[in-house]
Amino acid sequence: MNIAFDVDGVLANFNEGWWKILQHIRRVRPRPIPSTWNWPLLAGYTPEEIEQSWRMIETSCMFWLELKPLPDCTYLSHIYKKLTRRHAVYFVTTRQQGQLVKQQTERWLHDQLHAFPTVLVAKEKGHLAASLGIDVFVDDAADNALDINTCSPSTHVFLIDKPYNRATCFSKQSLTTRVSNLRVVIQELVIRECLKGTRA
Repeated sequence: MNIAFDVDGVLANFNEGWWKILQHIRRVRPRPIPSTWNWPLLAGYTPEEIEQSWRMIETSCMFWLELKPLPDCTYLSHIYKKLTRRHAVYFVTTRQQGQLVKQQTERWLHDQLHAFPTVLVAKEKGHLAASLGIDVFVDDAADNALDINTCSPSTHVFLIDKPYNRATCFSKQSLTTRVSNLRVVIQELVIRECLKGTRA
């Protein structure tokens, strides 16, 4: 089975790192809960300040390296080696800003998983999922899920439930399942393996 994991919002706490950058530009209190993709606007930051924050990320060779792991990353670190014995695992990110983005991401994942991951940088995850024959894709962005549904309808998308993706609804025909955490995804994979073995 070919499995793909998104990085930011699934494994890495991008919003916390972005918040720190924004605080360097102008301090705002209290810290907002990211309820939409454009949460800095709701927090009171201007479009110019948000653009400035992205320029700071673009010139940084450490931003992606210094992101804190989310709980699901810790969970994955415990099962990663076992998972890769039976499946091909990819980490797919849309990260574009920053110095040596791919290398920063690879090093961050290596530090977290204690392994050498396969990292792919792609703006359009749907086409990538189709070309690689991805069976399972784990993401937190509803737009990515919709893109994968369209371009690779045989890929089962597991959408990690977040406040900012709850406004999006998916058709009953789409292979998209909203889950609370990565553990639920792995349990589903184990069930599939058991069913496959039983049928064999």
